[in-house]
Amino acid sequence: MGLKPADSEYQGHFIHTIIRVQPRRVPQEMTRLNSTNIPSEEVWVLGSLRLFHDTAIDKPLGPRDAGFGIENHQLSQPTRCSAQLWSCHDLGPSISPLENTMHHSTIAALAWGLATTAAVASAACNQGLLREATDRYIAAQSTGSLSWLAPVLADNATYLENGRTLPGWRSNSSLATASPQRIDRSHSIFDLTQCASFTDLIITDAAAPRVIGAQLWLGPDSGKLTKIDRVVTTPGDWLFNATGTLHYALGEDWGTIPVAHRDSRAAIQAAADAYLDVFKNASVAVPWGAPCARLEGGAYTGRGLPSDTCNLGVIQSYDMPNRRYVIDESVGVVSVLLEFGSIGNAPDSHEFRVEDGKLRFIHTMTYCEKKPNCGYSFPATLPAPA
Repeated sequence: MGLKPADSEYQGHFIHTIIRVQPRRVPQEMTRLNSTNIPSEEVWVLGSLRLFHDTAIDKPLGPRDAGFGIENHQLSQPTRCSAQLWSCHDLGPSISPLENTMHHSTIAALAWGLATTAAVASAACNQGLLREATDRYIAAQSTGSLSWLAPVLADNATYLENGRTLPGWRSNSSLATASPQRIDRSHSIFDLTQCASFTDLIITDAAAPRVIGAQLWLGPDSGKLTKIDRVVTTPGDWLFNATGTLHYALGEDWGTIPVAHRDSRAAIQAAADAYLDVFKNASVAVPWGAPCARLEGGAYTGRGLPSDTCNLGVIQSYDMPNRRYVIDESVGVVSVLLEFGSIGNAPDSHEFRVEDGKLRFIHTMTYCEKKPNCGYSFPATLPAPA
């Protein structure tokens, strides 16, 4: 019932290992990896794996145990799968051709056949650890216990909340002092180039509603969280309405984009920057999509019409400084944490969905030092959607 490395060889800092797995233990999508060079009664999986010597593994494998590299060109997109005994993630291109044995030849063939540009960063960033850190962050928020973060948290990790670095954050931040709460929606993106993720959380608990955006930064060498950068919004913040945010967010599609239609990192960031730059310079060409819907706090510009636009309420002339980016090309999304100039440089989170080079969705949350609504004459809350 266990998994055991069949063969391995050091290449740089990685151990490249073929793992033999009985077909009945493998998710259906994975069976397509069978090759004419591989015995039909076995499925062989290639990846960067910690060497387990000759010890069989008879327990579920987590990201801290192994990261299996998979990318199947017969599928429409890179496949990340989970099963009882393993998890598998994108394959890095760091593997050099190996020689001499059939096992080594198979490694080389699979490596060169499966590696793609989208997986380049995984050689430096362990996607399994990044996803684990993100899951543990969500668990810490929902349970009100930082203990969930402990296994992946660097000793010197920094924490920013609403634009301020909190030196004693493990005891005085909103994450450290949170009470257990149900999270009604969580949405995450993963940037393997920078080894970072962004997660937005919606909590509609009437006693303490909140909408939170957080960038998590993982040290690729240490595999530990080195920075947590959060915008935490609550009643009185800009157009805050957690129920409205949940209602509209659930109706949008932020799913995976087919490989052939994905925009580059540069194009995704350029679309976001153009939107933010137009607040300073009206002549900036913004790639407005049609339709495009903006969710600003709990207020929504979308009506489900082809004419829906995000080109509303742009106020000049203000800078949008201190931008921090997390980009996930697989879903066409960029998270930008920044200071929102037109609202007194308020701590802000903008998340953009880009499709075919055009802006499709924009989500914003803005923390107000002065409440309600940063001192502007808007209602403190919006009516819940019907």
